[in-house]
Amino acid sequence: GLLINTVPVRASITAATTTVGLLEQLQNAYTHTLDHQYLALNEIHRLTGQDHLFDTFFVYENYPVDAASLPSDDGLSVTGFAHRE
Repeated sequence: GLLINTVPVRASITAATTTVGLLEQLQNAYTHTLDHQYLALNEIHRLTGQDHLFDTFFVYENYPVDAASLPSDDGLSVTGFAHRE
């Protein structure tokens, strides 16, 4: 399903938030959730007593990419990437 092995994290974004700052914030939040990554979304709903836990769904996948095939007209550029299996 959609939320298999997905752990929701909270991000605080302001006008001053940089992309690097946001990614560091998400990485730190993710690291702190590793002990709880086995909880299903319905279990989180039950434990918190909240029906509406988040209003935005952002997916980051660690997936190999061909940097040459990415468009560069959006102001962002990939300067390097690495992967291992």
